[in-house]
Amino acid sequence: MNNFNFTENHNNNTDLIAKANLLQAQETIENVDKIICGLGNQWPNDIEFPINFVFLERFGPLLFLDVFPSLTLETIRPIMVAEKLLGTSLVMCDWITDRTNDAFLATKYGLSIQAMQLEGYHILYSIFPPNSKFWQRFRNYYQEYMDACIKEQKFASGELPFSEYTEELAIEITANKSAPIKSNIAALVELSGDESLFEPLTAAVKQYLIARQIWDDIQDWKEDLQFGIPSLLLSRIIQEWPIKPDEINLKNLTKKMYYGGHINYVIEIACQSLELAKELTKDIPELAWRSVAISALESNFKSLSQDIEKICNKNLESLQK
Repeated sequence: MNNFNFTENHNNNTDLIAKANLLQAQETIENVDKIICGLGNQWPNDIEFPINFVFLERFGPLLFLDVFPSLTLETIRPIMVAEKLLGTSLVMCDWITDRTNDAFLATKYGLSIQAMQLEGYHILYSIFPPNSKFWQRFRNYYQEYMDACIKEQKFASGELPFSEYTEELAIEITANKSAPIKSNIAALVELSGDESLFEPLTAAVKQYLIARQIWDDIQDWKEDLQFGIPSLLLSRIIQEWPIKPDEINLKNLTKKMYYGGHINYVIEIACQSLELAKELTKDIPELAWRSVAISALESNFKSLSQDIEKICNKNLESLQK
C-alpha cells in the first residue's frame, strides 16, 4: 500500500536546520497547511482536504532547495501546496482501490480526490506554461503510476497468475506506484532552469522510493495479505494467490518470512537502493534530502535488521535447550 506513513526521527534534520533554516521552513509548512485548509473550505463539508500528511511529502521540495540557490522558500511554496494536494489525493485513491467496500466512504473520498486534484492542477498551471518540460515529465510520472496500479490490481484480482509476479516486476511496480513524487524535482528544475540536476536527482529519488515502499510492505504485510495486495515480500513467501489470512497461515508465513531469510532479502534490496541513491548524488554535496530522508530510512532498516537477528537467535536458542 502506498500510504507513505513515515515518521522519521527529526533529530536527523541537521542539514535542513543548517541549509534551509528549520524555523522558517516550519513556518512555510504551516502556511501551506493554512492555504490547503482555505481551499478545502470552498468545497462542501463532507469533502476532505487532509493536512496531517507525511514527513517527506511535507518537506519534499524543501529537502532539495539547498542545491537550487536561485530559488527561495517563497518561490516554492505554491509547489508545496500543489504537491501536497496531489500526493494526498493519490494516497486516498490507493486506499479506495485497495481497502474499502464502504460505498459512502468511497464516494466521499472519490469526490475529495477530484477536488484536491483540481486545486493542485490549477496551481501548477498558474506556474508552468502548457508547453513546458514540466508537464511532459508530470504526465510521464502519472503514466508510470497508473500502469503500476493496473498491473498490481490485475494480480490482486486474479486476472494474472501470481507465478508471473516476478521480482523484477515487483520492483518496477514498487518504484512506479510513487512515481509522481518525482514531479518535485521536475518543478524545481523548471523553476531554476538548471537541467544538470534533473537526471541524478530523479534517478536517486526513484531508488529511494523503492526502499521506501519495501519499508511500507514490511510494515503492512498482514494488511496487504488480508486485502489481496501483492508485494515483493509476499511474493517470496506465497506460491498461490490469494491465500486465506487465518491464524494458522499467518503463523506459518511469519516463520517462513523471518527464519527463511525472506525479510532479510528484501531489506538488503532496500539498502542497496539507498546506497545507489547516495552514489547517484555523490557529486551534489549540499543536499539535505540525502542526510535527512535517506539517513533516516537507513537507520530504520538497520534497527529492524538488528531486532530481527536478536529475536530469531533468542528463539532458536530456546528451541535448543
